[in-house]
Amino acid sequence: MRPINRDMNNFWTPDYIFDYAGEICGNPDNDFKFDLDVCADAENAKCEKYYTIDDNAIFQNWEKFNFCNPPYSNIEPFVDKAIFEARKGNHTCMLLPSRTSNPYWQKIFDNANVLFIGGRLSFGGHNNVKGSCAAEGSAYVFFYPETVQKDMKTVWRNDVGWIHKKIIRGDL
Repeated sequence: MRPINRDMNNFWTPDYIFDYAGEICGNPDNDFKFDLDVCADAENAKCEKYYTIDDNAIFQNWEKFNFCNPPYSNIEPFVDKAIFEARKGNHTCMLLPSRTSNPYWQKIFDNANVLFIGGRLSFGGHNNVKGSCAAEGSAYVFFYPETVQKDMKTVWRNDVGWIHKKIIRGDL
């Protein structure tokens, strides 16, 4: 794994983006909240339970319902871990730049549902101060256990963006 530049990867997820992700992928037994913020610190954690860069979430057990806004300089290991966690029965929502030409996006399209967010997000810095616009678009990536994945058959659009649905053989 590449070393991570802490300053260049420490941006706050906008609250409305996190809240909407919870409505789609959060724990239905806990007001659609997430159990774990996979990539956070004490200042920007969105959940009571969170992993910091020093905890190294890649080598930790994740919870049943997870949120992950990974360091954008090192996304692929988090995609691989989310796929692994889904196979264990866990749900993960990732917030990623929509750089679909990167090789890890093929893994995403093969294993997840994707909601492309319209426009560009403004990520905050320390103290949740509004930051500048992201250089590219963003997407929610939803990794579900296989049983849930197969039950989701609709492709839809809403006021946030568009969703890509993995086509399961037999659905055609």
